[in-house]
Amino acid sequence: MLVVAVILACGSARAKDIVLDDVVITGQEDGARMDRVPWAGQWWSFSNCQLSKGLHIRDNFEWDEGSKKYEAKEPGASDLLSPLRKYDLFVERRYGTDPQAALFELQGGHGFDHHVDPVEAEKYESQGVSYGWWGHCNGWAAAALMVKEPHTPVVVEGIRFEEQDLKGLLAEVFWSVERDWAGGGEELDAATFHRVLVTTIRNQNRGVVLDFREGDRRESYPIHAYHSTFERIEPPRPDGEEPRRTGAVVVETTIHHRTCGPGEDERADEERFARRTYTYELYTGDSGRVEEGRWTGDSVDRHPDLAWLPTHNPLGPDHRENHRVEYGKVLEILHADHERSEPELVPRRESDERDP
Repeated sequence: MLVVAVILACGSARAKDIVLDDVVITGQEDGARMDRVPWAGQWWSFSNCQLSKGLHIRDNFEWDEGSKKYEAKEPGASDLLSPLRKYDLFVERRYGTDPQAALFELQGGHGFDHHVDPVEAEKYESQGVSYGWWGHCNGWAAAALMVKEPHTPVVVEGIRFEEQDLKGLLAEVFWSVERDWAGGGEELDAATFHRVLVTTIRNQNRGVVLDFREGDRRESYPIHAYHSTFERIEPPRPDGEEPRRTGAVVVETTIHHRTCGPGEDERADEERFARRTYTYELYTGDSGRVEEGRWTGDSVDRHPDLAWLPTHNPLGPDHRENHRVEYGKVLEILHADHERSEPELVPRRESDERDP
């Protein structure tokens, strides 16, 4: 889950439109699955700020009512530190300076705000602002596509990082990853949605991030597979006009993605998949290529809102997110087997509907 105004601005200086392939519909079905399936994870809520406070005991910081600020506590052994306090300790032991990334995540500053503290919570609640969904799902979605899943704990500089710690750090440093948008970041129409799936998953063997909106709530998920069925129909004829389309196709498409939420890492891997189905019509021109489309049925009001591709993540400080957490230093923590892995862009077709 992400804050809409902020995420639309992230990486905008370098963003460009996704180049979409021409799509010609043949046969009665089509589908594909990328070779490396993204990993499930948490969305790391801004409200409870487990990245700083801790995953379970949340005893790393205490709110001081007098100063209206957080004060660090010592929970004991380093194993009990939160993901960001472990990161701080790692940087201090290796480089001699504590970056205080955990405190900055809580306190914010200079336009950065990744936590709703008690004062802000009271203000938002009095204004009727829904903030419980704000978090790092966009960072998780990008990291799950671009970085191999941390499968085992690692010990670096005498500090034990659990799998959840590592995933949390990755969700943080990928929060403002550079990205390309489909359709210039405008709301997805049916034709663009279909072409995005074919271009990325089938033709390039890459996943794509889709954003979904429910009221004022927005969620991001990494899509790694899809399956479509087609039925050809007569193209619509505007009253008193010649038909402007030479072909029309009724489409039902099911997309597959990993799940994201508290406790996801404790569920069996095969349970951490989800699917969503949409219906729409596609219209082709004389060339047979898809040119236009429209959502149909329930999908008119409930369809993916945005599509984007994570393209590059800076290794050094990134002031669009918590700049005190550096991706390059997170890579130093990760075991060699966990380091960045760019999937090979090899087409792979698959037309079954099983959860990949």
